[in-house]
Amino acid sequence: MKITTIYDNYRCRDDLHAGWGFSSLIEINGKNILFDTGENPETTLENMERLNINVEDIDIVVISHEHHDHTGALSEIIKKHPSIKVYLPDKLLKPTKIIDGVYTTGALGTSPEEQSLIIDSEKGLVIMTGCAHLGIVKIVQTAKKYLNNGIYLVLGGFHLKSADKKEIDDVIEKLRKEGVKKIAPSHCTGEKAIRMFEINYGTDFIKNCAGKIIKV
Repeated sequence: MKITTIYDNYRCRDDLHAGWGFSSLIEINGKNILFDTGENPETTLENMERLNINVEDIDIVVISHEHHDHTGALSEIIKKHPSIKVYLPDKLLKPTKIIDGVYTTGALGTSPEEQSLIIDSEKGLVIMTGCAHLGIVKIVQTAKKYLNNGIYLVLGGFHLKSADKKEIDDVIEKLRKEGVKKIAPSHCTGEKAIRMFEINYGTDFIKNCAGKIIKV
């Protein structure tokens, strides 16, 4: 499995654009799944081009929640690839398999309703979040309960940009108790929280940014 971050507040390569929002491509079992689309369509499409990602090669789009920084390029992607299958967060959509090895949590929480992706890898579960408005710990617990497997990696936005040190410490402690081995926070996690995760996780911390490629 290969995960490529297309859109993020931070960039890993000088030839890519950064912007407020999130988008990643998951390549697994012969399928290409786009998780969120970033905010600015031009930024998303230019980054995809520079990362050699062809819109026509994307099989499925999964939208975590309907905030513009996650849906901004969706209409342009659909225009370029009208037959693409799109999963929107919907309370009627319970935790379900999208393809072999990839699941959605279904819509969780309210204001906004948000879904996350769960990928069942040989090393354990990989959980990808858009903003984790419900709380990253609750999302991890939901995924763990649903698939009854250990957590290898959690990545994406953790919505801790306004959290104080005590709250961030509490989140880190709980994720450790849940057995999260590796962590790759980005987007709305906030610089303070990202730094605290880096200190706590050490070599198991992954710096996530536009252009980052993670192979599991």
